[in-house]
Amino acid sequence: MVDAKIEMDSWSPSYSTRVVPVGDLESVWQSLDPTSPYGFSWNSGDEPAILVGVYKDYSTVSIMHGGTAYDLAISDDDRWCEAMVLGEWMPWPVRSILTRDLGLEVLLKSGDFSRVVADYTWVEQEGYDGTQIVEDPEDDEE
Repeated sequence: MVDAKIEMDSWSPSYSTRVVPVGDLESVWQSLDPTSPYGFSWNSGDEPAILVGVYKDYSTVSIMHGGTAYDLAISDDDRWCEAMVLGEWMPWPVRSILTRDLGLEVLLKSGDFSRVVADYTWVEQEGYDGTQIVEDPEDDEE
């Protein structure tokens, strides 16, 4: 088991990084400015790893496991939207736009990576395929 320390990145007003002990993570999470993007990582640069982006009312969660990147998916929606992920706007699968606190939930389990893998649905990360970006991923498909 890898030590459960979380690296936190913020991009506002300028880039900064710090280490957050898992025991402090909930209070730090609750104090985040929703208008600023943040990134959290566990075991970054190694495997297994967890990467969480948080912005406004949503989060994104990806893992590196067995040489492959996976996104946490909460639906089968195969559309794409523009999302703030780890400080950058990019196309992101709608199925992997999560509630803000789901990112926190995954990070709190970082000390038991096998549980992280077992407790959620993971979809192999794929490159953006050039399909149309939806304006509001909560709109029903037409």
